[in-house]
Amino acid sequence: MNILMVTYDFVPKPIWGMGQHVFELTEELKALGHQVKVVTVNRYGLLENNNNIIFNECLGRIESNIVSNRCTSLPSDESCLDHLSETVSQRLSRINFIPEVIHCHGWMMIETALKLSDTYSVPVVSTIHFMEKQYENAGGHPHPNDMSIILQREQIMVSRSDALICVSDYGQKLLEEVYGTNYKHSFIVPHGIVTEGVTDVYPINRKEKPGTKKNMVFVGRLEKEKGIQQLCECISTDLIKNEVDFEVIGTGSLETELRQKYDKKIQFSGYIDRQQVYQKLAATDYIVIPSLDEQFGIVALEAMVVGAVPIASNIGGLKQIIVDKENGFLFDLKLDSHNRYYIDGSELSMVLKRAVATPVNQLNDIRITNLRKVNEDYSVRAMALKTLHVYRYAITNFGGNINENKF
Repeated sequence: MNILMVTYDFVPKPIWGMGQHVFELTEELKALGHQVKVVTVNRYGLLENNNNIIFNECLGRIESNIVSNRCTSLPSDESCLDHLSETVSQRLSRINFIPEVIHCHGWMMIETALKLSDTYSVPVVSTIHFMEKQYENAGGHPHPNDMSIILQREQIMVSRSDALICVSDYGQKLLEEVYGTNYKHSFIVPHGIVTEGVTDVYPINRKEKPGTKKNMVFVGRLEKEKGIQQLCECISTDLIKNEVDFEVIGTGSLETELRQKYDKKIQFSGYIDRQQVYQKLAATDYIVIPSLDEQFGIVALEAMVVGAVPIASNIGGLKQIIVDKENGFLFDLKLDSHNRYYIDGSELSMVLKRAVATPVNQLNDIRITNLRKVNEDYSVRAMALKTLHVYRYAITNFGGNINENKF
């Protein structure tokens, strides 16, 4: 099958987990014998000579401007879309590639995907990595002035895609809550990760080290919806700080504020590459994921496969991956008067203490369970095979009545 991926986020320096996901899905589909090309934005210029990647700077003008990891402007330029479709088609023609399906990742790229769909008369499959409703759940959108055009793009993606991929049960329920239940063409395909070579390098079990502190890390964007402010506040108290060493890995709009407030108590490492992330996770006891909303939580899988025990909020896709006391630790979020989630410091503190107090032999049992769970349920091969099923559905039904839900 000839597959054309369309994505704003991609390696080598993805803004979100989506970029790494698209790369790993692409590589696994190739390993299964399919031809895959990727249309993305050349933000770093490190892969310009890769014949499997089609960069186009025009995407940056027609799809979005990213400032501090946030969408602040979304111009729509029909002439630029036409130019993009033409130039991409020319590039594909030179390498004798005619797509049979277009896979769009996120609403930012949907107009590009639809334009290319018209050009080649092939279906569009869209993966919903995140929904704007989640910002409402987590305390409000960071850029409310952009909401109307963002929701318009998201609505176009939902209504005009020939098939939709949700990354968790929670994601599908959220889709139905926001856009209605009559979406027979939505499928659940959980993210998967590559484990080959990782588990060989990093042993998962830990040894008891009497008199030493436990290690905890946070890995992700430093944004309100990730719960990082409350986590730093909780960790920085003497009660917790005396028991653990804590490191924050990642960047975001809150980085300067957090560094100024907690730099003497917490180690901030900024952005590091994926191999370094695995090295950090393999050397730590716990990863803390206190998100206010999360469709999936791929960082939990990355931690689990190298022995970092997850401590997470009992929300969204995280509770699909983690079962409290069985393969990690969960804490409940609270709802405010506006029906928005927030972190209760006492709840977070309690689960951190409970995790730290757990004997190392019990933690090692959790680590073995987690490695088996990732290999059985969240392999990149399983993700690719399920995605292929969605492609075949979309191709078979293309031109039929599955897009009857219009707004």
